[in-house]
Amino acid sequence: MNAEKLHAIFLQLRNDFKSTNLVGQLKGLVSDLNNQINQPNQPQHQQNFSKNIERIYNALNSSIVNKFQPTWIQTIDEIGAKDLLGKKLKERMELIFARNQITPSIAVKEIQDIHSQVVELESAINNIISGLKKLELKQTN
Repeated sequence: MNAEKLHAIFLQLRNDFKSTNLVGQLKGLVSDLNNQINQPNQPQHQQNFSKNIERIYNALNSSIVNKFQPTWIQTIDEIGAKDLLGKKLKERMELIFARNQITPSIAVKEIQDIHSQVVELESAINNIISGLKKLELKQTN
Protein backbone atom coordinates (compact mmCIF):
# COMPACT_ATOMS: atom_id res chain seq x y z
CA MET A 1 0.00 0.00 0.00
CA ASN A 2 1.34 3.41 -0.84
CA ALA A 3 1.08 6.53 1.28
CA GLU A 4 -1.00 8.42 -1.29
CA LYS A 5 -3.69 5.74 -1.29
CA LEU A 6 -3.67 5.63 2.50
CA HIS A 7 -4.03 9.40 2.56
CA ALA A 8 -7.08 9.21 0.27
CA ILE A 9 -8.67 6.53 2.46
CA PHE A 10 -8.08 8.50 5.64
CA LEU A 11 -9.52 11.67 4.13
CA GLN A 12 -12.69 9.73 3.27
CA LEU A 13 -12.82 8.28 6.78
CA ARG A 14 -12.41 11.71 8.33
CA ASN A 15 -15.26 13.03 6.19
CA ASP A 16 -17.36 10.04 7.24
CA PHE A 17 -16.71 10.74 10.92
CA LYS A 18 -17.78 14.34 10.40
CA SER A 19 -20.91 13.55 8.40
CA THR A 20 -22.12 10.80 10.74
CA ASN A 21 -20.98 12.47 13.99
CA LEU A 22 -20.24 8.94 15.11
CA VAL A 23 -18.15 9.90 18.13
CA GLY A 24 -20.80 12.28 19.46
CA GLN A 25 -23.63 9.88 18.77
CA LEU A 26 -21.87 7.01 20.55
CA LYS A 27 -21.17 9.27 23.52
CA GLY A 28 -24.88 10.13 23.65
CA LEU A 29 -25.81 6.46 23.46
CA VAL A 30 -23.55 5.68 26.43
CA SER A 31 -25.28 8.46 28.34
CA ASP A 32 -28.71 7.08 27.39
CA LEU A 33 -27.75 3.61 28.61
CA ASN A 34 -26.37 5.00 31.88
CA ASN A 35 -29.61 6.91 32.40
CA GLN A 36 -31.59 3.71 31.86
CA ILE A 37 -29.44 1.89 34.41
CA ASN A 38 -29.63 4.65 37.00
CA GLN A 39 -33.31 5.50 36.50
CA PRO A 40 -34.98 2.41 34.99
CA ASN A 41 -38.50 3.64 35.76
CA GLN A 42 -38.18 6.72 33.55
CA PRO A 43 -39.66 5.96 30.12
CA GLN A 44 -38.02 9.02 28.56
CA HIS A 45 -34.61 7.35 28.86
CA GLN A 46 -35.82 4.37 26.85
CA GLN A 47 -37.35 6.71 24.27
CA ASN A 48 -34.10 8.69 23.98
CA PHE A 49 -32.13 5.48 23.61
CA SER A 50 -34.49 4.22 20.91
CA LYS A 51 -34.25 7.47 18.92
CA ASN A 52 -30.48 7.65 19.24
CA ILE A 53 -29.82 4.05 18.29
CA GLU A 54 -32.02 4.49 15.21
CA ARG A 55 -30.02 7.61 14.22
CA ILE A 56 -26.74 5.76 14.68
CA TYR A 57 -27.93 2.76 12.68
CA ASN A 58 -29.13 5.04 9.86
CA ALA A 59 -25.80 6.86 9.83
CA LEU A 60 -23.88 3.59 9.76
CA ASN A 61 -26.08 2.24 6.96
CA SER A 62 -25.41 5.35 4.88
CA SER A 63 -21.69 5.48 5.70
CA ILE A 64 -19.43 5.95 2.69
CA VAL A 65 -17.32 3.08 4.00
CA ASN A 66 -20.02 0.68 2.84
CA LYS A 67 -19.26 1.71 -0.75
CA PHE A 68 -15.48 1.42 -0.56
CA GLN A 69 -13.77 -0.77 -3.10
CA PRO A 70 -12.43 -4.14 -1.83
CA THR A 71 -8.82 -2.95 -1.68
CA TRP A 72 -9.81 -0.04 0.54
CA ILE A 73 -11.81 -2.38 2.79
CA GLN A 74 -8.74 -4.62 3.02
CA THR A 75 -6.66 -1.63 4.10
CA ILE A 76 -9.22 -0.74 6.76
CA ASP A 77 -9.10 -4.34 7.96
CA GLU A 78 -5.29 -4.26 8.05
CA ILE A 79 -5.30 -1.22 10.34
CA GLY A 80 -7.78 -2.96 12.65
CA ALA A 81 -10.73 -0.67 12.00
CA LYS A 82 -13.09 -2.85 9.98
CA ASP A 83 -15.58 -3.39 12.81
CA LEU A 84 -15.51 0.28 13.86
CA LEU A 85 -17.07 1.66 10.70
CA GLY A 86 -20.21 1.40 8.60
CA LYS A 87 -22.38 -1.69 8.51
CA LYS A 88 -19.78 -3.81 10.33
CA LEU A 89 -20.05 -1.55 13.37
CA LYS A 90 -23.84 -1.64 13.15
CA GLU A 91 -23.75 -5.46 13.14
CA ARG A 92 -21.39 -5.44 16.13
CA MET A 93 -23.70 -3.13 18.06
CA GLU A 94 -26.79 -5.16 17.18
CA LEU A 95 -25.11 -8.27 18.59
CA ILE A 96 -24.27 -6.43 21.81
CA PHE A 97 -27.88 -5.37 22.32
CA ALA A 98 -29.25 -8.78 21.32
CA ARG A 99 -27.01 -10.46 23.94
CA ASN A 100 -27.72 -7.90 26.65
CA GLN A 101 -31.43 -7.14 26.45
CA ILE A 102 -31.84 -7.76 30.16
CA THR A 103 -28.43 -6.48 31.26
CA PRO A 104 -27.93 -2.91 30.03
CA SER A 105 -24.99 -2.48 32.42
CA ILE A 106 -23.00 -4.96 30.34
CA ALA A 107 -24.17 -3.36 27.09
CA VAL A 108 -23.07 0.09 28.26
CA LYS A 109 -19.58 -1.22 29.02
CA GLU A 110 -19.28 -2.70 25.54
CA ILE A 111 -20.60 0.47 23.89
CA GLN A 112 -18.15 2.53 25.99
CA ASP A 113 -15.36 0.31 24.64
CA ILE A 114 -16.54 0.91 21.08
CA HIS A 115 -16.74 4.66 21.74
CA SER A 116 -13.16 4.67 23.05
CA GLN A 117 -11.92 2.69 20.05
CA VAL A 118 -13.68 5.03 17.61
CA VAL A 119 -12.27 8.10 19.38
CA GLU A 120 -8.76 6.63 19.15
CA LEU A 121 -9.24 5.76 15.48
CA GLU A 122 -10.54 9.23 14.62
CA SER A 123 -7.62 10.83 16.47
CA ALA A 124 -5.08 8.60 14.72
CA ILE A 125 -6.61 9.36 11.32
CA ASN A 126 -6.55 13.11 11.98
CA ASN A 127 -2.92 12.92 13.14
CA ILE A 128 -1.87 10.94 10.07
CA ILE A 129 -3.67 13.34 7.73
CA SER A 130 -1.96 16.29 9.43
CA GLY A 131 1.41 14.60 9.11
CA LEU A 132 0.91 13.77 5.45
CA LYS A 133 -0.21 17.35 4.78
CA LYS A 134 2.89 18.64 6.54
CA LEU A 135 4.98 16.40 4.27
CA GLU A 136 3.02 17.77 1.30
CA LEU A 137 1.98 14.28 0.28
CA LYS A 138 -0.96 14.34 -2.10
CA GLN A 139 -3.78 11.80 -2.22
CA THR A 140 -4.52 9.43 -5.09
CA ASN A 141 -7.60 7.33 -5.71
